[in-house]
Amino acid sequence: MKSITAALALFLLVGAGCSGPPDSPAPPTGPGHTRHVGALAFSPDGRWLASAGGDGTIRIWHVDTGREARVITVAGQTIGGLAWSPDGRVVAAGSGDRIVRLFDAESGAELRALTGHIREVRRLHFSSDGERLISADAQGGVKVWRWRDGTLLSEIKAQPVGRHRAILAISDDGRRVAATEYQRGLFLLDTASGTLAASAEGDESQALSQTRFAAFSADGREIIVGLASRELAVWDSDRKRLHLVPPARADANRFLWQILVHPNGKWLLTNDQRQLDLVELSTGRILHTVMNMPGGAYPAILSADGTLVAMSTPLYTIELVELETGRVARRLGTPRYSEPIED
Repeated sequence: MKSITAALALFLLVGAGCSGPPDSPAPPTGPGHTRHVGALAFSPDGRWLASAGGDGTIRIWHVDTGREARVITVAGQTIGGLAWSPDGRVVAAGSGDRIVRLFDAESGAELRALTGHIREVRRLHFSSDGERLISADAQGGVKVWRWRDGTLLSEIKAQPVGRHRAILAISDDGRRVAATEYQRGLFLLDTASGTLAASAEGDESQALSQTRFAAFSADGREIIVGLASRELAVWDSDRKRLHLVPPARADANRFLWQILVHPNGKWLLTNDQRQLDLVELSTGRILHTVMNMPGGAYPAILSADGTLVAMSTPLYTIELVELETGRVARRLGTPRYSEPIED
């Protein structure tokens, strides 16, 4: 644990991290979260934002007004993953008690609890057809559910104690996951069979052994990878092609913490714990800095239309930022100053 005093002071000094106009009219909306916000998800239509984290609540916000419309409590649990069903009616939440819970987005009522993971659930994704829910835990276990009736359709067994597999991304159709293991680098697993779908070979394998983060491209054909060398890599596993993109910034002490793929397939948002940059994928060129982040690395997500960024802050609030201008359109929640956050 560490004190957030210094981070808060710096965060406040530079205007809550926004790189847009300093007179942006975005007062906090309150009341909001009382602990760190670690999970965010826009509804498919972009009208609502779900947030969750260390205070054991899921909060549903109206994007246009910043109004907190609903609070769903999962008592005593840190929530590490959120996902909306494609029709926007259901919110799924994965938590530290290893349970996936499904809630009615309008009423907040719990619809179903899915059990069986052996570690905390960190990643959730509804398949694009809305029929399946894919959940991944901290030990590399993956489960595919027919969520409407709770049937477990298939699973990838978690790694035994002493070994580690990280699930980095889930394809839009839910049929593949991108994963890494110690001394193995990046590979793809088929969620229906649990078998290897693709792995890098030769020079590709050497480069991808440095994988830190990954995301599927907008069309699902390629994997965008953040490497420990600070480079980006674009891997086409079917055609066995790997394209390396040089680091956008020369500072050797800056490492990618998160990458988000823009819906147009041509841009990325890169989060290096200091700046959130809009980057041209083909060249690595920074188009513009969307936000400065003096308080450190906090999760960010993109709206489905690619116009808004939602990012949590050291104050346990959430900022909605216009991608094109960097202007903070809304600040959600009441700033908190006294509690620590975890490293």
